[in-house]
Amino acid sequence: MSCDKLTELIDQAASTINMISATDLSEIENLQKILDLIKQNITEISDGPAQLLEQALSKSSQATETLKEILQKETQDTAKSIEIISQAISTLQNLTDKIASGNTEFEAELVELEHPVDTETVLQGTAAISEKDIRFILDFITEASEHIESAEAGLLKLEKQPNNKEVINQIFCEFHMIKGLAAFLNLTQIHQLANWTEELLDLVNKNELTIAGNNTEIVFEAIDMMKKLTVDLENVTKTGKDVSEQKSLPQLLTKLKESVKKYRALVTLNSSISEEIIKKIDSSFKDITIKQRTPSRVSHRRADKVREKKVYSIQSRRLSDQEIELTIECEGGCYVKELISGDNSRTIPSVSEVIGIEAVCKELDVLEIRDKPFT
Repeated sequence: MSCDKLTELIDQAASTINMISATDLSEIENLQKILDLIKQNITEISDGPAQLLEQALSKSSQATETLKEILQKETQDTAKSIEIISQAISTLQNLTDKIASGNTEFEAELVELEHPVDTETVLQGTAAISEKDIRFILDFITEASEHIESAEAGLLKLEKQPNNKEVINQIFCEFHMIKGLAAFLNLTQIHQLANWTEELLDLVNKNELTIAGNNTEIVFEAIDMMKKLTVDLENVTKTGKDVSEQKSLPQLLTKLKESVKKYRALVTLNSSISEEIIKKIDSSFKDITIKQRTPSRVSHRRADKVREKKVYSIQSRRLSDQEIELTIECEGGCYVKELISGDNSRTIPSVSEVIGIEAVCKELDVLEIRDKPFT
């Protein structure tokens, strides 16, 4: 595997970002071209460590999205956005060094991970950890602790600036990185916690949920639990002694992954609708399971797979000839906009498919979140 081109591009990006400031954006379009090439180059590498490539793609996407916000004048603090891009490029340089050594020492180290580590057995003191594995775990603990600290700082900032997209994306990326690292080491409890917290934050990224009130508390709970799990993992790794069980973890995971959400959606249609169509929507979505392939709008940063989600009910109200209001009760993690539009048959069934009329969600609000159906 040759990463020479990727390394060259990232070095160009590092040089270019150093020439950009909040008062001098003359090189910003050039940086955008370089970042686009970096993303393309990463996707073309087929024989590198998959987990590192995923992390590199995530960081390059973060830099690209932040740069777009600067170009479209959607950022409140240009200097801070530039700093975020700079940090992402620095991380890319480190990741590329590891990817480039994929056929030599680093790849050998990956193969030599002797025992996939499961936190459920490790933290109960029933799994033996080899010396080589300990080194990987301690590296993970160090890196995960940095991501947790950054996520917590971002969440505190988000309490004062709930619509700050940069901070929302930052928190999302921190949990995404922990999830990826934990998956590689088979740290199941940490991976599950990071994964379901990321799912919740993805709703915020999609403007389907606001970080406020109970939602903020849930993310703080996840951060606190992640701290406890990493401390426990460090203690058992260094001492070999049993640690106390985190009895509240299953309940927290249930909160994150099995929540039921009630949405209000304002929907426009491309032709007139009748009361019969309204009734058809209501009757077609009662306690059904839908299949959702990763939406096209997030396919650049989410794994392409089909997920099954529960829709408990949809109640329709006709506002005009081509406009309706839907009250949707569904399982957490459901892509609601795609439930309505169908996303070119990536979601089956959808409102558009059921009524045979193109339907588009124009506004979406979360009305309530519970741990069981409302009705």
